[in-house]
Amino acid sequence: MLSQRKMGTNSMLWNKTSGLAVCLGWLASGSGVAPAPVVCPDQIVRHGHTYWLDNASVYDGLPSRTADLEPFPQGSISRWDWRGNPDIDPYLLCRFGHSASVVVFHVPDATVCTFASHHRRVPLVQCWRAAAAGPK
Repeated sequence: MLSQRKMGTNSMLWNKTSGLAVCLGWLASGSGVAPAPVVCPDQIVRHGHTYWLDNASVYDGLPSRTADLEPFPQGSISRWDWRGNPDIDPYLLCRFGHSASVVVFHVPDATVCTFASHHRRVPLVQCWRAAAAGPK
């Protein structure tokens, strides 16, 4: 939860079948220190069953109201990068295998997210504020 505190994120557990959102926590932005990344949990437990992280999406705005952003594949890593576009209001949606439940993080301070599946049983999905992009 420390990473959420420093990023100033909202997170929700969302059951898509019932449309029920349960707020897991909202933590205000922290000090001037570089924020730690917001990371999708490896697993969730719902009704006595464990579901493992298997996919993720990034949305510009609420996931229920917008389409997901297209990642840029780089080998075994997919990357979303919206540095230079301050109008993006990013939400990270974490999906879990064989479950209708997802975890959603509002990550307004982030500028980059990655989905990395190499050398891991469960993918590593994270968002953070990256340094400004160089000239094009």
